[in-house]
Amino acid sequence: MKTFLIADVGSTTTKVLFIKDSKIVAREEAKTTVEKPIEDVAIGVRLATDLIKHKIKDEVNDCDFLFSSSAGGGLQIIAVGITNNYTAKSAFNLSLNAGAIVIDTLALDDGRTPLQRLQCLDQAKPDLILFAGGFENGAINSLVEMAELIKMSKINAKFEVGRLPIIYAGNSKALPFVERALGDQFALEVVPNISPAEGVENFAPAKEAIINLFISHVMSAAPGYGNLSKRALLSPLPTPIAVEKTLSLFSKYKKKKIFAFDMGGATTDCFSIAGDICRRSVAANLGMTYSLPYVLNHCGLKKIMSCLDKTYGKTEVLNFLGNRFIRPTSISETERELKMEEAIAQNIINAAFILHRNLIKMDYDVIIASGGFIAHHPSKKRIKQIIQKALPVASGTAIAIDNLFVLPHLGVLSLVDEPLAVKLFEENVTIL
Repeated sequence: MKTFLIADVGSTTTKVLFIKDSKIVAREEAKTTVEKPIEDVAIGVRLATDLIKHKIKDEVNDCDFLFSSSAGGGLQIIAVGITNNYTAKSAFNLSLNAGAIVIDTLALDDGRTPLQRLQCLDQAKPDLILFAGGFENGAINSLVEMAELIKMSKINAKFEVGRLPIIYAGNSKALPFVERALGDQFALEVVPNISPAEGVENFAPAKEAIINLFISHVMSAAPGYGNLSKRALLSPLPTPIAVEKTLSLFSKYKKKKIFAFDMGGATTDCFSIAGDICRRSVAANLGMTYSLPYVLNHCGLKKIMSCLDKTYGKTEVLNFLGNRFIRPTSISETERELKMEEAIAQNIINAAFILHRNLIKMDYDVIIASGGFIAHHPSKKRIKQIIQKALPVASGTAIAIDNLFVLPHLGVLSLVDEPLAVKLFEENVTIL
């Protein structure tokens, strides 16, 4: 029987899972070591692995090693199209579905002047641009106009290493003119048109290209990534794609329509899955630690305090928000702190769902909650109450939680042992 050591290198913590005899034997975590002074994500994996060795009094060096990662930060994309309500919208939806954060959407009818679009590009530092537009044998001039605007800008990649990647997924007949307009200052990758005809979407090739760039351009930029990759049995997955694989497997095996959210320190990912349909959105800057200033601005202090009783004052809540932002790996030690954390979580879940509902509307059989806050909360009953307050839970819809925060790990595992991944999902995702 094979043994597995599987890591998920998150933005805040690195979670390592040890699987033996088809069971999760141990799970430990350590702070992600992506920042100074350590700057080596492999160290965080080793620290969590050492905790497992100490716990089980056994060596784990001969295991098959797999991992997922979001430690390089979310993949940040600018979506470009011709019309705001069609091709730019398709590029936006595709970017979200591929696990990206869309930092801007540009179109000829987006209400901005060419100068304003140029200024937006000058100030942006994306990981890549997704450039779509025009049905096959359709518009050419408009695509060239957008290409020339990109060329005129002073846009640079986030990590400023090499040329900024552009995925061109528009009218193939316009490609020679777009190439000429862009010149050679960008790393252009061409994929089939995402909207070849009215009412037709062809997302798969562009989504695959985005994921590959996520792995090669963002994840690989995390210091120490190369050392982990050398150890790994397979190429790693971006964390949101790993979670998507796990949820898709469950939906396929159980024939259930799922809404799931994964609430992290910086973002909250939402998934709607039914059969072959999987739609994902990322609520950028809606997270439990690093994003708290934005959460406060987005949701408002009044709304957060409405989830608390009258014994809580504004100063106490603001101090809690500030302290958790400064010390993102800390946990609530008192009941009052936990109540404030619950109020924040309720608002984040609600705000992320509202953003997701703009992408897809679906009735669900199961709601699955995942993330560090969910896994570490001492009362599953209170987690259920938070979800019921935050989401429109229909009668008959089950609520489940990822007890050990292992959805990313199981997604990676499914690449080598799908039945085992399904078995461990059923054992560790609990219906409340």
